[in-house]
Amino acid sequence: MNIKRLDNLPLSCLVEAFNDAFSQYIVPVNVTGEGLAHMLKIRDVSFARSFGVFDDDQQLCAFVLNGFRTLNGQQVAYNAGTGVRISHQRKGYAAALLQSCIEHFKHTNISEYRLEVITTNAAAVKLYENTGFVPLRTVDCFKRQATDRFAKNAVAGQPITITPLTQKKLRQCAAIRHHQPTWQNDDVSMEHCVGKVQVIELHSTNSKTPEAYLLLDPISGSVHQIGFLRSSLQNALALFHSAASNSKSRKLSVTNLDSDDTLTQNLLEQANWEPTISQYEMVHRLK
Repeated sequence: MNIKRLDNLPLSCLVEAFNDAFSQYIVPVNVTGEGLAHMLKIRDVSFARSFGVFDDDQQLCAFVLNGFRTLNGQQVAYNAGTGVRISHQRKGYAAALLQSCIEHFKHTNISEYRLEVITTNAAAVKLYENTGFVPLRTVDCFKRQATDRFAKNAVAGQPITITPLTQKKLRQCAAIRHHQPTWQNDDVSMEHCVGKVQVIELHSTNSKTPEAYLLLDPISGSVHQIGFLRSSLQNALALFHSAASNSKSRKLSVTNLDSDDTLTQNLLEQANWEPTISQYEMVHRLK
């Protein structure tokens, strides 16, 4: 088995392998080069510390994409995607790649290796457990049509503002979240989206901290973060109408909402968001 780093791999080769690997996935994926590059940037993926299996013709058969950050003073790695081409599945490539990553990290200052996996993907869950990963929490995903029916749930009153995301806005909004976002939606990821993501927020008079906010990617319809004061749950419903009105996508989505965050779960339920999948956030502790 020929396992190598991906630092010399053209993006186009990864796009081809990525789309092949996930074409029959529980949630089928098809990305463009631009879309994949954006995803890798948000997740701080390093090709120099990501690995792939190559065949004799140097075609990429399987891959693990790794991102890296310092969190709470600890060096943490994140598995942003493990994929195997359809024609090469059930050959042990994913297990071999994961083990290669873990062995590599053991000789570095990486303290944790994190990932998310769909809870109903029994084979993948077993693979990760066998490799030493344990669940941290369960997170849930939702979708909603971007229609004006949100207006029925909107509460009139304080004005809603829509502005481009800035680092200052991120700091102001963090205080009213009810859970810590997973890697792809946390503040570090959102800093990579400054200027692309919108902050939709509701303020009371003379307050710099919003009563409620959400972060919207108006192109994809992704709602990356949601937060609100406990006393403003009903007012927070109005944000969804603004998100629907400003999204260029016909669908809105929320990814990886902590299942223990009952306040935000209840907010989505009141606005008739539809649950789609749940995932385990898992960790392999290396130190």
